[in-house]
Amino acid sequence: MAHVLLIVNGLEEKIHSVVLEILTWVNSLDREVQISCFVIGRINDDLTLKLQKYGADHIYHSDDDQLVLANPLSVFKTVLKLVDEIKPKYVFSGASYIEKELLSRLAAKKGKELFNDVTSILMSDDSLEIQRPIYAGKIEAFYKGIDDQIYMSFRNGIVDKVQEKNKEPDLQQIQVVEDLKNVIVNEMSISGKKAVDLTDAEIIVTGGRGLGSPENFSIIEDLAHVLGGTVGATRAVVDLGWRPYTEQIGQTGKVVTPKLYFACALSGAVQHLVGMSSSKYVVAINKDREAPIFSHCDLGIVGDVFKVLPALTEELKKVLNKSGS
Repeated sequence: MAHVLLIVNGLEEKIHSVVLEILTWVNSLDREVQISCFVIGRINDDLTLKLQKYGADHIYHSDDDQLVLANPLSVFKTVLKLVDEIKPKYVFSGASYIEKELLSRLAAKKGKELFNDVTSILMSDDSLEIQRPIYAGKIEAFYKGIDDQIYMSFRNGIVDKVQEKNKEPDLQQIQVVEDLKNVIVNEMSISGKKAVDLTDAEIIVTGGRGLGSPENFSIIEDLAHVLGGTVGATRAVVDLGWRPYTEQIGQTGKVVTPKLYFACALSGAVQHLVGMSSSKYVVAINKDREAPIFSHCDLGIVGDVFKVLPALTEELKKVLNKSGS
């Protein structure tokens, strides 16, 4: 029987879609698999119920402040002890910076392979075949025949549809391994909290520095509102203080996998493409027909974003109203 340890980032006291995708994929395998979940953050009934509905066998957690506040050394040493005890063949997680940092520490300590930002995975004959971007997204790398203990973080989108598989997991509170006070976390705050997180959003409308000012982001917000989407931003925009870091998409921001991505008034720098290259459908709007973003979109509109976007928003309002949406 294969044993999977799934690291769950519960710091916002909710389950991100990538966790449900991983649970769906593991439970779809044509073999007996045991799934243990380790929750970083404070556990609650909704979080527990979600893990149960999607097929967790064991749920490990702790009410210790240093785990609830994601003290990196306490979390690492606690999970390391758990790995030594339950000996999972695979250690999986989402691709947030907290999860990837933890997996990096674990893989290095155990001398095992680490694969971050996996976008596709298959299992055949007890070995894995995976795909992931490398060199800042310039190349898609494929790996086959992976059968040793591995550590792997996933981007959203590894399955098309999540599937429920109810189980009755046992809930175990575990003892946190202290880090000898090398690091003490006193408080954690999560700013820019939204109804829909960028990494879970199905529609994202992103604006770049070409918008000229923070006030002009109103046309981005209007389109996102009409479509029921979420606003994104480039690093240049965030560095200028126009939008919060929680909206930054790219190599130093968030990696997103929406069904529909609008790239408005942004050039398409490599660092930004890293964050949105896995989008299902990309619409680019830019007045510069030579902008690199046009080489990475499904539909390109050469035009003034201040004319195109308001007109598009008004037409979508009419269409959506006619359809009763």
